[in-house]
Amino acid sequence: MATDELEEMVSRAAALAEKVQERYRDKAFELLLQSFLAGGQQPPKPPGVEEEPGAGGPKKKFTMPLALRALLSQYSVPEESVGKLFEIEGEEVVPKFLLKTDKKARAQIQLALIVAMENVLKGEKKFEFGIEMVRKRCQEHDKYDAPNFLPNFKQAKNSKLFKSFDDPEHVELTSEGKAELAQTVAELAK
Repeated sequence: MATDELEEMVSRAAALAEKVQERYRDKAFELLLQSFLAGGQQPPKPPGVEEEPGAGGPKKKFTMPLALRALLSQYSVPEESVGKLFEIEGEEVVPKFLLKTDKKARAQIQLALIVAMENVLKGEKKFEFGIEMVRKRCQEHDKYDAPNFLPNFKQAKNSKLFKSFDDPEHVELTSEGKAELAQTVAELAK
């Protein structure tokens, strides 16, 4: 039996055992695993897990993070908009949006907001970004303005979107920043 098969049996037995009352879980796990190993059969797949053709294992269905769902709902932005900006499969999130502005200053702010959202999609709890990641994205989108990059974030009209720049790897959005993010998502998803 291959290691991958054994790992899959153990994880499926654990997933199934989670469904029984807590006091029976250990025994249920033990019995399920013994049964799977003795019979050599594949255990049934737990709900919420899909098999990808040719992927070699189960993939979890993507669930929209509650913080993002609440934000989109608050500003009446359809959840489907996220799918227009990102390709999401399991835990993998890949951007696919195109910026609609030619102004580098505006594009840099939009990219910062979108990176904060992407981080939430990837499991972060807060809408935040790292300056260097945004710099890299700006370069990828040909929207990087080296001498004005940081000053652009600290301008009066933009600084209200961000809580603080004290920790450049964890710049969190303010409530105004989240409102601007919702507007940016709606704009880019059109």
